[in-house]
Amino acid sequence: MLDLVYKLRMTPETTDSLPSMSYAVVKNLLRSNKIQELHTVLEDRLNYGIFLDYHMTNILLDYFWKKKDFISGARIASHSMLQEDPEHAITYNLSLLHCYNCLLSKGEWHQPPGPEEPEEEVKIRVKYIRNEYDDQHFDLKDCKKLIGKTLMYLTKGKSDELSNSFFILGASLFGAIHKANEKLSSSQKSNLTLFREILI
Repeated sequence: MLDLVYKLRMTPETTDSLPSMSYAVVKNLLRSNKIQELHTVLEDRLNYGIFLDYHMTNILLDYFWKKKDFISGARIASHSMLQEDPEHAITYNLSLLHCYNCLLSKGEWHQPPGPEEPEEEVKIRVKYIRNEYDDQHFDLKDCKKLIGKTLMYLTKGKSDELSNSFFILGASLFGAIHKANEKLSSSQKSNLTLFREILI
């Protein structure tokens, strides 16, 4: 099935694809319990054309919550951050739960290995070479940084104790220590209590 989806994506007819195709692909993979293939398809949006909306995201987050698969749930939550979807209450709460529980269980996911290097050196003529550049968004591969940025995204603009605690945790994981310090200072000035359980 995934081969057909990939081939369709490479044709001009891909513009006629209905939104229900994403649902069909995702639900089929869930029913077949092909979780790794699901993550592969969702992370390769360009070649498969499967994009999550609120409803599909909530279905996946709920499915992985019931299975206690917090690593997969955190991976799905990171897609909302990457797509910069505006806040949806159910997605927000389930994403926080998955990210936090993934960190508690010290869960990590690894990117699939790249193609094997050929033994012989092959030289190919190219028009130009792209400079190495990391945009700290779509180029993120490290799971801790993805979870950190997801927590920062989910809690930005909020000023309650829980959101501030998660923002500081997320900024620390992402490596934005200056943002964590700023949020800590503003919380102290506002006399807001931070949750020790989250920050330790």
